[in-house]
Amino acid sequence: MRTPATSRQIGTPYGQQYLADTLIGHAPIAAALVGLFEARFDPTLGSADNTATTQRTTRLAPKVLHRRLGEVTAMIDQVAGLDADRILRGYLNLITATLRTNYFAERPYLALKFDPGQVRELPRPRPRFEIFVYSPRVEGVHLRFGRSPGAGCAGRTGRRTSAPRCWGWSRPRR
Repeated sequence: MRTPATSRQIGTPYGQQYLADTLIGHAPIAAALVGLFEARFDPTLGSADNTATTQRTTRLAPKVLHRRLGEVTAMIDQVAGLDADRILRGYLNLITATLRTNYFAERPYLALKFDPGQVRELPRPRPRFEIFVYSPRVEGVHLRFGRSPGAGCAGRTGRRTSAPRCWGWSRPRR
């Protein structure tokens, strides 16, 4: 199994299998992390008539999200191993740094938009936004160094501007 592009970019010393084993070994915390992700992004939550709300709005009241974040943090505080603690806090950090996702749109690919300034382990220079895209055929990371889509990225010509790189693709999946 290959390590996702985001894990390689962050520079985690842990392999894919070790990350998976840690999540399996701490299943209640992993479930709480999933619950926090759903509470932040599921469009059906927080709506009285169970219809989707707009993509950019918080699904639950900030007090509820804050309480869930505190519960997950308290669970991680009880973890004994340093590696497991670091891995679980890393996942928590990625969830809180996520700005948007298409996960609930049921597309054949997954996209997660991050605020790299909030990701503690990410090396410098940090872009303004990072979009991780994954599908069964390909995975990649799109880096934006400004607010507008063309700021610091390769344009339609394919020539690079001020950014060190705009897209970081892994090899196509087979």
